[in-house]
Amino acid sequence: MRTIYLLFFTLLTISSCKTGPEENAAEKSDFCDCEMLGINELSNHFYLENPSIPYSGICKLFHKNGQLKQEREIVDGKNNGYYRAYSDQGILLEEGFFKDNRHNGVFKYFDENGDLTVEAEYKNGVRKAGNLTE
Repeated sequence: MRTIYLLFFTLLTISSCKTGPEENAAEKSDFCDCEMLGINELSNHFYLENPSIPYSGICKLFHKNGQLKQEREIVDGKNNGYYRAYSDQGILLEEGFFKDNRHNGVFKYFDENGDLTVEAEYKNGVRKAGNLTE
């Protein structure tokens, strides 16, 4: 009986994740647990069920206390879009954008009080500029 319950729960969880371009704006609020995604090292992309089908959607990680730890947008199997990381108290610690799995644009870093400490600009994963805020 326990095996049936686990199988049902697994299928239910997987079916809640979106994997294709057929997503519409209303479905964007759905997400996967990032830990459910695999990495196709040959093609360098994330996937959900089939290694040959790149995942597109939002994935989230949670702290042990249930607070959101991380959220990221994945398009065509790569980190493409926003990224945010939070403390176990729900305070924003990092935010920025990725393009093809690389930091791209301005990343902001915050301390445990939520105060901005660093803004850094990246291009294709290389830090171009950054400063400590006063």
